[in-house]
Amino acid sequence: MCFSQLSSLCFSSIGFITFYRFYKNNYPFYYYLHICFYSFMEFLQFLQYFYVNECNSINNVLTKFAYILIWLQPIIYNSYYYLTNNRYLDVFRYNIILSLFLFYWAMDRMFFHIFHFNPPRLDEINVGNLTCTYLGNNHLYWKFNLNTNHGLEATYLSYMMFICLPAFWVDKWKKALYLNFTFLSGLILAYGYTRDLEEAISFWCLLSLPYLLISMIIPIKYMIE
Repeated sequence: MCFSQLSSLCFSSIGFITFYRFYKNNYPFYYYLHICFYSFMEFLQFLQYFYVNECNSINNVLTKFAYILIWLQPIIYNSYYYLTNNRYLDVFRYNIILSLFLFYWAMDRMFFHIFHFNPPRLDEINVGNLTCTYLGNNHLYWKFNLNTNHGLEATYLSYMMFICLPAFWVDKWKKALYLNFTFLSGLILAYGYTRDLEEAISFWCLLSLPYLLISMIIPIKYMIE
């Protein structure tokens, strides 16, 4: 299980090796974009173990970087949908634009505070008075100091909707099942293991592991072509 610094390093290494395998075989970059992205996120968690619970400036920067990577994912997924499909391209273009707006809206909560000017709601998942990475019972978890705007904030629900719902417009049903299964099964497995929503959110290895293993066992062309 991915509950140590060594396991984070191992899973990120497996991901980068898989990424290199597809790169050397001349697959288009968007075929292995998710592998590269989640491997990088897991490597970030490997680095965070060096500073966990310290809440110093390095911990703060790494935690903010994790926050940025979370909200880049809807853009990456919708760009992937657009580049790998022949129909409904307007749907994916529209979702890319909306994902860019969602990214800005999420960044405003953390960094700009132009539209989010009220103090954090501490009952929200992964929200706290300090932006810091902590070690829980099973895994790392994040706390983000996020301003609010009367319930109009970017939340994990909007994040999931922007990733999962556009998949229903992809050309091949196998591709839709593949993308949504790897995404949702990772979340379910993460929560099932940690029994803690805040730890489950950062349990990226279990979210990315199904993608990595399926990609290594089943030729990727069968899943997305």
